[in-house]
Amino acid sequence: MKKRSISSVLNPILFFSLMSFAHLSAAQFANNPLNIALDNSTVEIITADDADFFAQTNVTNFDGDAVQSGDIGNGEVSTLATFVNGGDRVSFDWRVSSEAGFDELVFIVADVNLNLVAAPVAIDGEVNWRTRSLTIPGSGPRILVWGYVKDGSVSSGSDAGWVDNLRVNTSGGEISNPIDEAPVLSPIINLLLDDTNADQSDPVNPPVELDPTIITPAIPNSFDGKYYLAIQTIPDDSNQVQRDYIYTQVNSNSAIGSGFSESIDIRVDGAGLVGGPLDTEDWNWQMSLPRQGQNQGRLTPGLYDNATRFPFNDTTNGLSFSGLGRGCNTLSGSFRIFEIEYTGDEITRLLADFEQRCTGSNRREVGSIDFNASRADAVFPTREIPQGTPSPTLPELQSNGGILIVEGTDTTFIVGSEGLSLDNTNSSFTTSRSGASNTGITVTIQLNSGSQYSLDLTRPSFEIDPEREQPLSIGTYLMATRAPFNRPLAGLDFSGNGRGCGSLRGSFRIFDIEFDTDGELSKLLADFQQFCGSNTESINGSIHLDFTLAN
Repeated sequence: MKKRSISSVLNPILFFSLMSFAHLSAAQFANNPLNIALDNSTVEIITADDADFFAQTNVTNFDGDAVQSGDIGNGEVSTLATFVNGGDRVSFDWRVSSEAGFDELVFIVADVNLNLVAAPVAIDGEVNWRTRSLTIPGSGPRILVWGYVKDGSVSSGSDAGWVDNLRVNTSGGEISNPIDEAPVLSPIINLLLDDTNADQSDPVNPPVELDPTIITPAIPNSFDGKYYLAIQTIPDDSNQVQRDYIYTQVNSNSAIGSGFSESIDIRVDGAGLVGGPLDTEDWNWQMSLPRQGQNQGRLTPGLYDNATRFPFNDTTNGLSFSGLGRGCNTLSGSFRIFEIEYTGDEITRLLADFEQRCTGSNRREVGSIDFNASRADAVFPTREIPQGTPSPTLPELQSNGGILIVEGTDTTFIVGSEGLSLDNTNSSFTTSRSGASNTGITVTIQLNSGSQYSLDLTRPSFEIDPEREQPLSIGTYLMATRAPFNRPLAGLDFSGNGRGCGSLRGSFRIFDIEFDTDGELSKLLADFQQFCGSNTESINGSIHLDFTLAN
């Protein structure tokens, strides 16, 4: 009877006679068909087998091409290999159509002495495209080998294996071929032929010991607050720009919990775009065990590979990352949990990262989170009491009503260089409130000429702010975005005369504010700075309201 083991399907004499590699010079990598099909021009690809792996365009995962094992007979093997360094982060897509349980696509990693440094894995039968990601163990040169291996009889399916989208994030140092003489794979095959090192099928959750110092994107050793969340969106077009986002308690509001017994849900709202215009973003990140047969326990530390879209992951690990109105209909990816702790049903510690790619696209998202509920809250940036007086300078308010002074430049949209000077002689001032606890206010200024302006000021809704459901109060409000679309940041919006900002960033300071017994605004002394869109010049205004004075 056939036995599912590489030891039953490989002939050692065959390998000793066939392991003669064809080497390629570095200058040929970019134009080599195998490199092109694997979407990687930076590593040396070599083949040695009964029939070489070859580039083709019939069965692919993305970008229109992939490599396929050669046409081999029973008891033969088709092999593909490359070289990386220990510590590199490697990811690739693979697929197989074979006699289930017997003919396999195998992946192994060996060191420069041709000793296995990771347990070999294999896929067999009818397995659609999967993504395998791993950090190469140890240090120094490493050899990666893919082999489509047939046993002594019977063929099924397409009788082939495929590899696509090979990605290598090097940990440093030049990658070079460490092998000078052939045959080169005989010692590796001898290890595989040893029953104690027989292959394992590619598991949903491989038992991998993870190094918490190797996390992508990197997380600093220390930071202010309970969490640090880093996200990178890596485009599929060289003409597009990679976007980097960093969120802490200072610029965001995050919720971390368990939506199902076998999953983790992370939501963050904030303004984290590095080096870009300040605006609010929202992201959702879910990780899960297979959904088929729930109540299988909680996620624990380990590598969760071959993930598909949550919550449609009946038999695979689940992953879903979406935001800014974008997401994947179908996807592939992986996630790693380095540390996780629960107190009851509450997650109190999480150190994890992920990589996701939408099917049919080379665009990728990667992210990492370091959350610890025992850390102190971040120092909230808007509690500083403003010093001095509002700018621009305001004249004294003589009677019930208000004064508004606004300065601009020739390039500011809502007011130009002539600015605005409005008071009780040419305008009327009314106010309204927003939020159950006066978390925001709107000041409407109606000019005698018929024009109208409005100013919205809203406090942020950070979870770390214990006063977020209290009335707007004296303080400095940084990182303001357009109200009322500002959650969780402070909100600001000055508009009028038919003009306003589609998006904005700015800040405001409240020097004095009071509400009457009915909760209506009675006094306000404040100033603000507002940038429309990507404009580098700002509108600057000051306002003084007092509805307790005599007319």
